[in-house]
Amino acid sequence: MTICQTAKGAELTSNERTLIDRCVKETYREFITSHGDMSKIPTFTDFYKNLVSMPEIEAKNLALSLELYITGSFNIFSGKTNINTDKHFLVFDISSMGEQIRPVGLQVVLEYVWQRVSKNRDNGIRTWV
Repeated sequence: MTICQTAKGAELTSNERTLIDRCVKETYREFITSHGDMSKIPTFTDFYKNLVSMPEIEAKNLALSLELYITGSFNIFSGKTNINTDKHFLVFDISSMGEQIRPVGLQVVLEYVWQRVSKNRDNGIRTWV
């Protein structure tokens, strides 16, 4: 939701939050039913396709706000990564990221770091950030 809100550039309405929740559930359905088969992990593009398919006008408007980051020229976070994220040491260099994409890029990196720290904590692994 935070990434969508950042891309939108304004606070999400309750209807938009509900639509995002509905789309996230649908987007992750196959991955969950496959018991976490990593070949079925969805992307931001999969989420976008589900959002576009929703009949509500709020979904169309939110999809329009996200289009630049998914099918447009700022789509660098919309697919699967080509980085081996299983390494013990990762560096996120966003210094050359343009001003327009930086807020969304920072949200993506922060979400990854948060998920990794949480997973490591659950497994008793100390993480340095």
